[in-house]
Amino acid sequence: MPLKRIKRWESEATRRRRAVLAKYRQGLNGKWESNAKKALARRAKQKSRHIGPMLASCKAAQVARAEQNLAKAQKFVEVLKEANQDVLRQMVPQLDSLPVTGSLLRRTLIPKYLRESACRCPGLKSKVAPIIQKWRRIYLEDKKQCSKQKEEAMKNVKKSRPALPKEPKKEPEVELVSEVKPQARPRTAAMKQRRITFFMQGS
Repeated sequence: MPLKRIKRWESEATRRRRAVLAKYRQGLNGKWESNAKKALARRAKQKSRHIGPMLASCKAAQVARAEQNLAKAQKFVEVLKEANQDVLRQMVPQLDSLPVTGSLLRRTLIPKYLRESACRCPGLKSKVAPIIQKWRRIYLEDKKQCSKQKEEAMKNVKKSRPALPKEPKKEPEVELVSEVKPQARPRTAAMKQRRITFFMQGS
């Protein structure tokens, strides 16, 4: 008498582990991968595992630098509101080396206050003008880049939206007008008698 094979009970965790191992043994195309290919994939995974934290740290550092530059620009604005010629002369190198962006220029309006200070100190206009021109170029480039990003975003939104079915054009309804026949003139007895009299006179 053949022995009856009894299936071993498996927990949900065991079943999931078996599924993970089976998926690991197969490639993206469903075929079994060789040990060499699995070793290459494992090596690439080990090398790229630090990229995510590195990018996150770079982004955090960039945000921190932007906040520092914003705070520094706001302090410069407060000083420029009441700056005289000597103070402005000392601030020119610092303003020239200040890293600015389009967002920083919009939020602080530092070019406006620098121009007003230069108007109060005509002797420093030649030194202030290049800084304002440089900031203007940065602002225009940032504005152009933002407009391009908006256009690309709008294009992507239009592509993702399903096209609405076009409604068939309705042909204008033409009313069929039946031909109007001229109505016969009603013949009265007086008209008939007149015609007979005219005929008799002519004959």
